[in-house]
Amino acid sequence: MGVDRTSRQLPNEALQRSGTSLAPAGFWRTRQVGRAGRVPSLGGCRRIRRAAGSAIWESLDAALRCADPCDEATVIRLRARSSRARKQTRIMPEVPTIGTGTGPGRPLEQKTIGLIGGSSDQATAEYYRLLNEGVNARLGGWEIAETMIAGMNFGNIEHYMRHGAWEACAEYVSNKIDRLIAAGVDVIICVSNTLHRVVEPAMARRRTPFIHIVDPTGDAIQASGLRRVALLGTKAVMSMPYLRTRYEEGFDLELMVPTDAEQDDIDRIIFDEPCRGLIAPASKARYLGIVDRMAAAGAQGLILGCTEIFLLIGQEDRPAFPMLNTTQLHAEAAVAFALRDGLGKAIR
Repeated sequence: MGVDRTSRQLPNEALQRSGTSLAPAGFWRTRQVGRAGRVPSLGGCRRIRRAAGSAIWESLDAALRCADPCDEATVIRLRARSSRARKQTRIMPEVPTIGTGTGPGRPLEQKTIGLIGGSSDQATAEYYRLLNEGVNARLGGWEIAETMIAGMNFGNIEHYMRHGAWEACAEYVSNKIDRLIAAGVDVIICVSNTLHRVVEPAMARRRTPFIHIVDPTGDAIQASGLRRVALLGTKAVMSMPYLRTRYEEGFDLELMVPTDAEQDDIDRIIFDEPCRGLIAPASKARYLGIVDRMAAAGAQGLILGCTEIFLLIGQEDRPAFPMLNTTQLHAEAAVAFALRDGLGKAIR
C-alpha cells in the first residue's frame, strides 16, 4: 500500500470527545512527509505512557481509527506501542481540576503584592516563601501568591545605615517604590523593619496601598492581651522613635528596649550573621540572655523587630515567653489583603 504524501495531522477530535486532555507538548513532532506533514513522534508516545493512564491510550486508539493515514508505518508502530503501553502503564491518581486549565475563573483573581526587597536577601527569600505558603494554605492545589520584587543592593542599604545617610537612602528606596507602582502592583510591603523610616513617608505621598509592618504585629499583641513588650531589632529600630511611637500610640503598648551595650551586640550580630545566612551558637546564647534579662525586668513578650531575627531565635527557644515574629505576621497580612478576605490592613 502506498503512503499518502500530502500534509496531514492526526486529529484531536476523538481525544476531545472522550474528555481526555489534548496530547502534551512534544507529542506532535513535524516530520518530512511530503510537504511538512505532522505525525505523532514515538518520543511523544513515551511521554504520554509515563504521564497518563489507560484512558489516554483508548482515546489515542480512537484518534488513530478515525484518522486518515499520513505515515502508514508510523501508525502501525503507534498501535503496537499503545497496546503494550496499556499493559505497562500505572493508573495515576486522579488530580483535582481546581487550579488547573483555562476554564471558568481563570486566571484566578488575586492582588499582586509588591515587595521592596533586598534588605536583606535572606529576609526577602523568607517573605517570598511565606507569601506563597500562605496563599497555598488557603487555596490549595498549585496556587501561590502573585508577586513582584524590586530588589535592592543590600550593600547600598548597609552603607546608608552605617553612615546615617537617610536622605540618600530615601531617594534610593523611592526609586524602587516607583518601579513597583509602574509595574502595576496592588499593594506594597517592605521586607525591612528598619527601612520603614524612609518607606512610610514615601508611601504617604503615593496612592498605592501600603501595609506597615507594625500594624499586624500590634494587632497580634493586642489580641494576646499583652501590654508591656520588649523590642529587638537593628540599632536604628531600638534607638529611634519611628517604630516605637507607632506601637505605643497606635496600639497603647509600653515598649522596653535593651541597654546601649546590648543594642550594639544585637545590631552587630544581625548584620554579620543572619543577614549573611549565618547562625552562631554564641550569638544565639547572647540574644537569649538579653531576652531573659528583659523578661525578668517585666517584659510580657518580645517583638522580633528585625525580619532576620527569627532565623536566630524563636518561640521554641522560650515557649512560655510570647515572641511576635514581624516577618510572619507581615506576610500573613499581605496574603489576607491579596485574597481580599478583609483581614489585611492597607495604609495609604
